[in-house]
Amino acid sequence: MAGEKKRFMDVVSALEYEELVELQRDLFKGGTTIKQAISKKLKEIHATESRLCAGCGNTVNLMVANEFTLIFGTTDTKKMVSFCALDCMEYFTKNLKRLTTKEISQKR
Repeated sequence: MAGEKKRFMDVVSALEYEELVELQRDLFKGGTTIKQAISKKLKEIHATESRLCAGCGNTVNLMVANEFTLIFGTTDTKKMVSFCALDCMEYFTKNLKRLTTKEISQKR
């Protein structure tokens, strides 16, 4: 935690006076600009990082054209899973269907 505080303080120290005043104003108004900037950066990192295949566990490089990603779930609880090949995606969806059917039958 101490290292994280130091990195943050390094970032704050690198800002000019006008930038600090602007950030402070944004924080007093609810921090929407800061939230948007952080969300954008996290999305960029998330889009470029490697993931594990939900079917077989191999590393998935999202920069390769033949790799697949499924996004599912409700608006509040969206899930994103990646696959290295179509057969892994098919395996995942078949198991998802089986699990979903099993959960529904248990609730009855």
